[in-house]
Amino acid sequence: MLLLLPMLLLLVSATLFGVGAWQLPAWMVGAGLAVLLLMASLMAFRRHRQLMVIGDAILALAAPASDLTALASVEALAARARGPVSRLASALLRWREAECRRRCAEREVHRLAYYDTLTGLPNWRLMSEHLANCRATSFRSPRRRG
Repeated sequence: MLLLLPMLLLLVSATLFGVGAWQLPAWMVGAGLAVLLLMASLMAFRRHRQLMVIGDAILALAAPASDLTALASVEALAARARGPVSRLASALLRWREAECRRRCAEREVHRLAYYDTLTGLPNWRLMSEHLANCRATSFRSPRRRG
């Protein structure tokens, strides 16, 4: 919509001068095209920034040890952008919520598997896995045991 503004200005100025749009002076056509290119480049730069925010959020969500709460820029983008960028940002926020629920469920499964539910102390399974890991590490160690 904003890209049509310079062309509309050219047509209005042609009407004011009483000539057809094809009879405008070359400097006026050149100025209109320069404004058109400037507006297109500004819009492309803005879209590029929005897509960079979305790309950074995707990388943050894909990293296993990332902080999932630090997506304030995506929240702002979802609130103020329109169209596909807003839909992408909203989808990323839904993905974040699903990822938070999945990570919480994984922590709970780990806690239930390796810790006693009553006391919260490590259980036999955790101890036996630690012992097996230590044993495997000691056999790979180059030092001799006496």
